[in-house]
Amino acid sequence: MTSSPPNYGARNPAVAVQDFQWKVATKLPPPTALYQKALDAKRVGRLPEAEQALRAVLAEDDQHADALHMLGIVRHQLGDPEQAEVLIRRAIAVREEPYYLDNLGNLLWELGRLEEAQACYQCALVNKPDYVNALINLGTLLKKCERYDEAEAYFQQALTLQVHRADALCSLGFLQHRTQRTQEALISYQRALVVQPDYIEAHLNLGAVLRDLRRIPEALINCEHALAIMPDRAEARLNRAILLLQLGHFDQGWREYEYRWRLDDAEKSRSEKLWLGADDLQGKSILLYSEQGHGDTLQFVRYASMVASRGAHVYLLVQSALKSLLASCEGVQQVFVHGDDLPAFDYQCPMMSLPLAFGTRLDSIPAGIPYLAARADKLAHWQQRLGTKTALRVGLVWAGEARKDVEWAHTLDRQRSMHFDQLRSLLDVQGVQFYNLQIANAAREQIANESRVIDFSAEIGDFEDTAALIQNLDLVISVDTSVLHLAGAVGKPVWLLDRYSNCWRWLTDSDDSPWYPKMRIFRQTEPGNWMGVIARVQRALTAAAILNI
Repeated sequence: MTSSPPNYGARNPAVAVQDFQWKVATKLPPPTALYQKALDAKRVGRLPEAEQALRAVLAEDDQHADALHMLGIVRHQLGDPEQAEVLIRRAIAVREEPYYLDNLGNLLWELGRLEEAQACYQCALVNKPDYVNALINLGTLLKKCERYDEAEAYFQQALTLQVHRADALCSLGFLQHRTQRTQEALISYQRALVVQPDYIEAHLNLGAVLRDLRRIPEALINCEHALAIMPDRAEARLNRAILLLQLGHFDQGWREYEYRWRLDDAEKSRSEKLWLGADDLQGKSILLYSEQGHGDTLQFVRYASMVASRGAHVYLLVQSALKSLLASCEGVQQVFVHGDDLPAFDYQCPMMSLPLAFGTRLDSIPAGIPYLAARADKLAHWQQRLGTKTALRVGLVWAGEARKDVEWAHTLDRQRSMHFDQLRSLLDVQGVQFYNLQIANAAREQIANESRVIDFSAEIGDFEDTAALIQNLDLVISVDTSVLHLAGAVGKPVWLLDRYSNCWRWLTDSDDSPWYPKMRIFRQTEPGNWMGVIARVQRALTAAAILNI
């Protein structure tokens, strides 16, 4: 669900009609007739005509508050928010109408002036405490600012006044989902759809809740309902892709996954010719580029050698922290980072489209491990740094990157990450030496006084350093982060501590992964409960230490 402010309608300029002709045809006296004309023109999208009529009203009465306000709305729709603000403020100076204040808040929100927008909504509610639109807008703004308790109070107040307000129910459900009250969110979305069965946002959000509850077939049915309403809605097509991939239905899933490029905030595919498997690459050059996180790049760079086997000269464009390590990838001619000057090339392909290009199915996932390795000098350095082996060497990762500036990513991180104290019982296992693989300061601080975990993180500069350290360990235990993919790619045994609403790539019920043959998955059995996961890992680690894998 969007957290943007409401808009004022579509722009649809049309040929203006002369005012005097309209005055002759109507029986309404001016300026009422002119103002009504403006409303009629705006209603059908004839914005220049509406503006002309409104300016005629103001020529007769420059204190006509409704005309000032409506002209501000029209100027905003015509792409002039600065003049729109001036006009709406003039209207408010004449008459402090809650509707004017609410719309000024919407405008200021769009301009990024959130504190001023909040003040406008609050002022509207001082004048009219039961103004439901302002209650919902203020709640949505506070939700965006992660002031969740305050936001919920406004949504609940709006629903007390209008119990069947579908947008308030949907906003409340979104908030409940974000705060991991999944069952409550489910009920809110279902109520919204009872009120408004064709509410596309409620369908999309309900699908996300059903997926988080592992009710995958129901989520897929819900996607179909959303697509019946809006067949080309990119979010619905992408949601369906993820569900299909999670069920292992790769044929359709990879095709649907291409809808990610139609999202409003998606980085658009490069202008060079897209390669999706059909064109002959013999003697051609191709750029394979990262598009999402470090883990995604590490997982899908395995396809580079397959592209090279088609006779192509393969260039990689990746995140800077991966440049050194990915030079070891078979078949790669040269590695660039985002911002570099690039050589000429014939084709391009985003890395996460490569499974589609190769028609990857569950039984044909390229799982040749390892496909990445640190350089020999780096390996030797860490071998010397670790010294003589006296116990099972285990690397630990318990938290991902918080990304507080991206709401959905921050919410996801709260689900996948834990505090170090939640896995502290693993340190009781005898015959194990633990190593910290966390880089972020916030996670490192949690082990500042923990003598049983060796922390070399200050000496790690990039992913190749981490890879070299991991290659000198026996096992990595990690939540769902890029280090998990790194361990899998260099061929180390890796145990995934998996959240309840797991990522599509780990499928649904299996305790292993076709992407990484040496992976073992320990899944939550209920949302947010890490205790059971850690207890099972502790038993498995005790057995591994005895066997000294």
